[in-house]
Amino acid sequence: MKLNADISPEEWKVFLEETEEQIVMLDNDIVRMEKESDNVELMQEIFRAAHTIKGSSGMVGHTRMSELTHAMETLLDKLRNRQLEVSSHIVNALLFGLDALKALKQEVISQEESDLNIVPIVARLKELATAERGITAEVVAGQLVLSPSNLQEIKEALTHEYSIYKIKTGVPEDSAWAAIRFMQVLNELGRLGKVIASVPTALEIEQEKVNFKLEVIFSGLADVEMVRTEIKSVAEIQEVTIEHLTEESIFGKSVKAAPGSEEHKTDEQNQARTGTPKVHALANADSQALQSVRIDVKVLDNLMNIVEELVIDRSRISRVGKVLMAKYENDDIIRELGQTSNHIIKIINELQENIMKVRMVPISTIFSRFPRLVRDLAQKQGKKLDFNMYGSETELDRSIIEQIRDPLLHLLRNSIDHGVEAPDVRLKAGKTELASVRLEARQEQGNIVITLEDDGKGIDTAKLKEISLKKGLITPENAAGMSAADAVNLIFIPGLSTAEKTTDVSGRGVGMDIVRTNIDNLGGSIAIETILGKGTKFIVRLPLTVAIVQGLLISSAGDTYIIPLASVMETLTVARADIKTINQREVIRLRDSIVPIIGLEKVLGRSTKPTRLSEHNLVVVIKAGERLAGLVVDSLMERQEIVVKPLGNYLGDVEGISGATILSDGNVALILDASSLAKMMVRGGQDIEHLMAVD
Repeated sequence: MKLNADISPEEWKVFLEETEEQIVMLDNDIVRMEKESDNVELMQEIFRAAHTIKGSSGMVGHTRMSELTHAMETLLDKLRNRQLEVSSHIVNALLFGLDALKALKQEVISQEESDLNIVPIVARLKELATAERGITAEVVAGQLVLSPSNLQEIKEALTHEYSIYKIKTGVPEDSAWAAIRFMQVLNELGRLGKVIASVPTALEIEQEKVNFKLEVIFSGLADVEMVRTEIKSVAEIQEVTIEHLTEESIFGKSVKAAPGSEEHKTDEQNQARTGTPKVHALANADSQALQSVRIDVKVLDNLMNIVEELVIDRSRISRVGKVLMAKYENDDIIRELGQTSNHIIKIINELQENIMKVRMVPISTIFSRFPRLVRDLAQKQGKKLDFNMYGSETELDRSIIEQIRDPLLHLLRNSIDHGVEAPDVRLKAGKTELASVRLEARQEQGNIVITLEDDGKGIDTAKLKEISLKKGLITPENAAGMSAADAVNLIFIPGLSTAEKTTDVSGRGVGMDIVRTNIDNLGGSIAIETILGKGTKFIVRLPLTVAIVQGLLISSAGDTYIIPLASVMETLTVARADIKTINQREVIRLRDSIVPIIGLEKVLGRSTKPTRLSEHNLVVVIKAGERLAGLVVDSLMERQEIVVKPLGNYLGDVEGISGATILSDGNVALILDASSLAKMMVRGGQDIEHLMAVD
């Protein structure tokens, strides 16, 4: 593969980053285009993305990528100019071309040419581009009627302070070269600026579908006399009239917007609807783009590691300062040292806050890939879907974003494969053919909540229990005492599947258990709400970040542990008389729930003896998903912001422990994993959900 050898490594990196951004944008926007074919701004955005890739790939010498995007650009140009109507065939061809673009981009990374043959892909795009033909502009009552995309081009030109001219000219009626002369005029104007629209169009001129008059809308920096001189340099050109159009005249009387277009509304209507004129919005977007810079992920990670160390030292500085102030309260030097340490702590807090903001990434980085996936799956299964996403601007820590994509992917696949019915089945059930799938993200009380909801057939809990019994995953005793709410969670048991046949999407009994495991590993939880015949909702709760968290320090058997506050439901003192025994397990009643309790040292395997209960017991109630469990501890110490450190390869994964941290006194404390502890407490076949259901 021959590429431009003069490009520096940094320029290659920029090319790959920008190309990836445009490809992600196209992946989402082309799918949107199928539903929003009248969205002028969307059409413009898609066209610009393809145009950008074409230009940058040509610059680096990737001719195959440039050729492919040129074919896509031609088809998109016909769509935005309303010369073609959006259809599923066109969308499929563009998405197929996009898949080829991804493979071609990989060639740049590997520096090896793939065996991908783009010839049939380009041929198909060209075939669709020439299948139908229309005109961009026409003469109506002596005026030039512009398409919405033409008007958008004019608005963009005005933001760059280009002049807009309406030009009229012609050739003698006995001329045999009218088409050639008009093409020469367009070429001369193209050297000075841009021809936005013309009557006849460039295509009609090429096909010699002309009379003896030419009308052009042109934008550029040249003055009127320069434009006139260039046009009159063409032979046979007669009188040239040039009108300098203002913004008011363009969107008022001089140029009429195409009926039904957004621009046909008055400026006041547009401003009332958007709050800001579109021209100014474009200018503001350009201004904001200049205020951002690209940051290497490694640099961000290094900065985060430095901040984590500072957070540890901040706690130690605070502790030492308090000790010194208590011991030497009247010492001026100590007082000054205390003021300095307080200032350092304040600066560390601000630094931590800003680094955390930099690490936050909008969830749209993964949401944007889902419309294409949903469309392809629905098409493959012959299902009709209305897929909508909300809250794409919601931000999460980069480390969580990277790990939540696969769980959400599993949930989406299962929703389409298991949840949503085929059109004929929906009609028989009294529903519409078009199924609804809704994905939403929002911030709620320091957590991110992601919900995935469909209006499909729901989860049959009776069938879940039946299959679980047949496979020996639960006992008849468990099944008998299990409520519908508890039975839904059986779906997370490894090896359980309700699919009648295995497909390439789902049905192998893997996936949902992985979903909960991955979410648990992030310190999050997942819950299910379902109504048979009506639909299902998955609710995923995630912490904003897993690097620095708020924790509750506790002690048990002489050791100090930390429980992340996000997992702590409440703490309480329980009298010995209030602790009951059910199925050989100690439990307490907490409002409407029955909560099993156990000594922390016992659940961690540090003691084989029964939990020692006193007259008054300190219990920390933890929540893992919908599970509640009570840990009996010796004492509660304090809340503290902690830096989560992995245990390392030497220790590996330790059940019940998610990591470690360094306390303000320099000692190491283990961080407890609420989800893992809850699982450890159900050893022996007794499920916590079942205990919770006992009254």
